Amino acid sequence: MSTDQIPVSPGSAAADRSRLVAITVAVVGLVGMFVALLGWTGIAKEVDSTAGVPPWLIFVVGAVIVVGAAVFDLAAGTRSDVFVVAPGQRLSTLQFVLNKLAPWIIVALTVVGMIIIWIRQR
Repeated sequence: MSTDQIPVSPGSAAADRSRLVAITVAVVGLVGMFVALLGWTGIAKEVDSTAGVPPWLIFVVGAVIVVGAAVFDLAAGTRSDVFVVAPGQRLSTLQFVLNKLAPWIIVALTVVGMIIIWIRQR
């Protein structure tokens, strides 16, 4: 049995680590979102540089961070869950969303932000 298949027990040290990893992934994803949107704004406004750096480079770095955080969360499996339930119990809908979809929601919010910036600059 691989380490990802071993259930994490509620209240254990592994559950605490899992929660910390999940929160860290979310924060990193949000930072990536803001960096990507900063770069995208510079691209949309057709400026030569943002904070002395080409806006496309800022956008690419932010996009890699936000998507990388989501992919990492997917690969980490139960080792990056906010909520841990006992084996045999089911997650509530909110718990499922926070455990499995939160990083991808951040990716989706990045895309929505890009669309809004693009529309506003037209």
